[in-house]
Amino acid sequence: MSQLIPKFSKGENVVCVSKGTPYKAKVINITTKHGAECYIVHFDGWNSRYDVAIEIGSENGELFKGTVEEYQAKMGGASIPSTSGVAVAKATKTTKTAETTKVPKTSKTTIFKKKSAKKVQKVVANKAEQSDGSDEF
Repeated sequence: MSQLIPKFSKGENVVCVSKGTPYKAKVINITTKHGAECYIVHFDGWNSRYDVAIEIGSENGELFKGTVEEYQAKMGGASIPSTSGVAVAKATKTTKTAETTKVPKTSKTTIFKKKSAKKVQKVVANKAEQSDGSDEF
């Protein structure tokens, strides 16, 4: 059996296409899984439970060198759809511009917002019950 030469190296930033959507990712390791050499790929901004193993030699169509923007320009300029997560805008301190980060739908941020809204509704309801209609100051 011939030894395949990896196209990507450990620590290299790549674009990984998952379910037709390109994501910024990094090759964090090259290891043997089930008797085959594989890249272990981590998606930038995602939990490690979403890391994937891509077999060396079958990376065509899944892993690309460069940035997501370069990939989109090369592949026709398709935008990244937000299909598997909620887009959250966060401001950077130095430039005060907004950037979008995808987070899973079950993120703590989403749950916190739902709980906060319910808590506000309860507080408003309690204050309405306590008010006797008089405007005393």
